[in-house]
Amino acid sequence: MTITITDEIFVAYSQCPRKAYLLMYSEERGQLHEYQQILEQNQLANQYRHLDVLKHKLNVCPYSVENLKKGCDLLINARLIADELQADCDVLTKVNEQAYEPTIFIGTHSVNDTDKLRLMFIGHVLAKVQASPPATGHIIAIDNKPSKV
Repeated sequence: MTITITDEIFVAYSQCPRKAYLLMYSEERGQLHEYQQILEQNQLANQYRHLDVLKHKLNVCPYSVENLKKGCDLLINARLIADELQADCDVLTKVNEQAYEPTIFIGTHSVNDTDKLRLMFIGHVLAKVQASPPATGHIIAIDNKPSKV
């Protein structure tokens, strides 16, 4: 059985190896605690609000390998897969002909180390997909204040 390392497992491992193990092998995986559900709802509301504004200004496409090669300005809801790694990225922003930078949304007002670690993992998987590492990434908090990492 092949195990895929996701950004959620990677971040969990940095907090506690047992937590990562349970996320990978427990029968309860995928069930969120109430606090995590609230953060996810806030994150989705933040993402929809931000993307609604961008859809009127830029060429926004859903993520696919074809759209990645075609070169849309923004790719949304990207599931990046390389080797045995998988990362979900909210938005990929085109910076030049062959490079994209990741953007994630969070459900809190401040960026913490866990958010930065998640973005770093997404950047690592993106580097494998596009064959060049992104120069920066962005985290957008619930108050629409972007942080460049």
